Amino acid sequence: KVRGHLCSSLAQIFLYGFQQNSLFRVNTLWDFIQACAEQTSQNTISALSMCQYIKSINGYESDHPMWKDPHLKFRTFICSALNNGQLRHWVHLLATSTNATARFYDNIAFLRNPNAHKKLLILLTQLSPPKFPSLKLQLDYEIKAAMNKANSQASTPTQSPHIQSQSKPGVPPQDKKQDVTSSLFESISSSTNEIFNMFSTSPPSNEKATQNGTTSENTTPQDFIFGKFKSVWK
Repeated sequence: KVRGHLCSSLAQIFLYGFQQNSLFRVNTLWDFIQACAEQTSQNTISALSMCQYIKSINGYESDHPMWKDPHLKFRTFICSALNNGQLRHWVHLLATSTNATARFYDNIAFLRNPNAHKKLLILLTQLSPPKFPSLKLQLDYEIKAAMNKANSQASTPTQSPHIQSQSKPGVPPQDKKQDVTSSLFESISSSTNEIFNMFSTSPPSNEKATQNGTTSENTTPQDFIFGKFKSVWK
């Protein structure tokens, strides 16, 4: 549920307005996260822990080649945040890293919209202590799952024993369902997808609407989204 649903939903939020193509390379969400870590002042527990885990995740590359996959690193980052009860705080640190967001995102990006960012944090509060306990997710779950799959297929001639890394930030092998958290992860996935769909179909906040001479700030669905949050979580 965490990697297959929650990470997919958050990836959609992070990818909206993301500048994937630069002059000499293709940017990934992990590039953005690393840039945020480089620019973050480690003067709070949340900032210090986020930067330490980013460094640790990069260090895993020496353990297995799959760790070079930036999408795997993104999912591991989300799992690390949940394990430490820091998801809301880490997302806030990323969204408020102004230099990094300006470098990697268009003006219409979700993370550069203060109102949308605020509503997302309200939702993620439901996955923060004391309402929600810290988890103990295995950070190397996907590595073990891929190795087990490769070993089971090694004797089949038509199958390659090579371990394929994930091609998208939020579509990994599925974790086993956790009865206690299953329904909550489904709800937050549905809610974050709802945010993405509503925001992506509304006019950009920095452009003028063509009807009645009003700006898009008057037509954005933020208040409606907040009403949806309350109906989901009450």
